[in-house]
Amino acid sequence: MGRVEILFGAAWTTPCVSTFSSSLAKVLCRQMNFPSKAATAVESSSFGPRTGRFLVAGIVCTGMESNILGCFQTVTGFSDTCSSPELGVICSDSRSSLFIVVETSSTSPAYPLMEGTNVTLKCVSSQRGLSHLNFSWPETAGGRPSGEYLIFDNLTRSHNGGRVRCMASYGQPPRTQIATSDTLEMDVYYRPVVRIKWEGNTCEPLESSPSRCVVSQYQQVILYCEADSNPPPASARWSGPVKNVTGQLHISSANKTNHNGRYFCIVSSESVSSDGRLPLVRHTAFEVIVKYRAHVLNFKINAEARTVVTVAENSSVRMRCEAEGRPSPHMTIVSVSNDKQEVASRPRGAVQSPDPSVALTYDLTATPCEAGR
Repeated sequence: MGRVEILFGAAWTTPCVSTFSSSLAKVLCRQMNFPSKAATAVESSSFGPRTGRFLVAGIVCTGMESNILGCFQTVTGFSDTCSSPELGVICSDSRSSLFIVVETSSTSPAYPLMEGTNVTLKCVSSQRGLSHLNFSWPETAGGRPSGEYLIFDNLTRSHNGGRVRCMASYGQPPRTQIATSDTLEMDVYYRPVVRIKWEGNTCEPLESSPSRCVVSQYQQVILYCEADSNPPPASARWSGPVKNVTGQLHISSANKTNHNGRYFCIVSSESVSSDGRLPLVRHTAFEVIVKYRAHVLNFKINAEARTVVTVAENSSVRMRCEAEGRPSPHMTIVSVSNDKQEVASRPRGAVQSPDPSVALTYDLTATPCEAGR
């Protein structure tokens, strides 16, 4: 359904037709390969403001023609105004007298609808001359009814597939009649919703952050990027320390230098011709943290990295042990000369991705002679 426009020369124009007939509507729908058995002509003001100038023409069809070139035509010329209603058409095989249209502007395609937008649906009668219509919406799909309108604030993925239907009563009692529309199943475009999965126990997820997982050094890792979108996903690729043009990321032997870090799964939806809103794309971040064994980087006494350091009795001494590992290691400094007594310690840390080296220090303010080891 929509306002009819004709490509005349190099410009699209709205026809201003004096004979506003269902026969013409049937021919137009048939020409565009849309349902045409119950096609009807309506005032196209329901489909938003027109663009361009009017093509003033007389078009008379029997309803059996395959396209409007087979109809009798007289073209007068172009005009900035039109005294007759603009040409709107509803293509259908249903003989319902009510139809649901989208209130829209000329700046963007109206249908399918787009997530994140505010949309108003309108219940329109194809029967002329009806007045005092009382509208209701038996099915709203979460929209807000307001007379002939159904209003949606901020469409989401959950509205896709929602069912809407309108009704109208007209006439005076006891001859009040009821008209109802067909049920419209809403078509809402939404960006890919991405899920990262992995085989078996390949990844150890972090409860505090579901977009991260921990793997062991030299472990094989296979991540899968799966998505749901409307239109359906057309491609998925990985970027990061390792790249892949498919939805599968394969790390044969994980190591902290080459594979630790943040990855992005990039999913694009299918494109539909002439719809500039597509494709829809989403970048989803996922972090791989590679665990590795702890080891001591250096042990210094008074900033000297030697196994034997001579100091004066009763002088100040600072010991500093530096180590790395993921998770950050449990560290202790013990006094060998005092039955291996623990003199300083640092607890094991949590698994973190930017795990720098960690250090443990111990200070002696007045070193006794017996503290030699």
